Amino acid sequence: LDKSRTLILDLMRDQSENWNQRNGYDQFPWVWCTITNFGGKPGLEGKLMRVLTEPKRAVQQQTGKTMKGVGVIPEGIENNAIV
Repeated sequence: LDKSRTLILDLMRDQSENWNQRNGYDQFPWVWCTITNFGGKPGLEGKLMRVLTEPKRAVQQQTGKTMKGVGVIPEGIENNAIV
């Protein structure tokens, strides 16, 4: 793949450290994302501390140097108001 034309959306990072386990996606640009609901099934829950701290921790690691931003991936119209 051409790194200048590829952007990886790293989904569900509030659940694990895939970016670190995959060696920063071999220097491809990527976005740290969280999914706020699954198929329009919102809940009043979430790993708030991970959402707040993990993106910052990621960019401070060598494997996170190519992180380009933070994304929220809603799968329905209703969203998780807490997150």
